[in-house]
Amino acid sequence: MSKPAKPFDPQSIQQSINKQSWLILGLVAIGIAWDVWQGNSQYMVSKNLLAGSVLGWVSQIIFAKISLSKSGYQQRRQIVHRFYQAHMVKWLLTIVGFALIFLLLKPLNAIAVFAGYLILQMSYLIITYRNPW
Repeated sequence: MSKPAKPFDPQSIQQSINKQSWLILGLVAIGIAWDVWQGNSQYMVSKNLLAGSVLGWVSQIIFAKISLSKSGYQQRRQIVHRFYQAHMVKWLLTIVGFALIFLLLKPLNAIAVFAGYLILQMSYLIITYRNPW
């Protein structure tokens, strides 16, 4: 005999994404410490880590808002449609965001930008596997 599925709770997913702001703060603190240790008065690494991580965080929040706006068996087609729509918006935002970062952020450290973005993406994977929802 099978058990019925637990009710879907998009609020817990949103709270997990909101907790990522602490990771961004930690990355910026590490970047500032690195810049102070290296004697970089422009705080290049910390600004670039911040730009990459905020881009990843904002795109994930927008993805969650779009894809989690519908729930229930009766709306299954709309849920699938919203999921695809959320992916497209997230990738478009990510591409435009990277383009703006590379055009406007001076001095640029591309490795730090990508590191901030990738660290946030890896943390989403960890959150996904730790929380069964």
